[in-house]
Amino acid sequence: MDSDITASSNSILEKTAINMLQAKLDDKLIKLVTGFSQETLDKLKNKL
Repeated sequence: MDSDITASSNSILEKTAINMLQAKLDDKLIKLVTGFSQETLDKLKNKL
């Protein structure tokens, strides 16, 4: 069950990061809110 919660949390954080990227918010703010690394943000940017 913990893995389900973790997967759900990661999905929510990823959606949050994507929404923030689409709103052209600063990478530093997105990393602060989501806890993602720059590498992860770059991967999400490439998905857009």
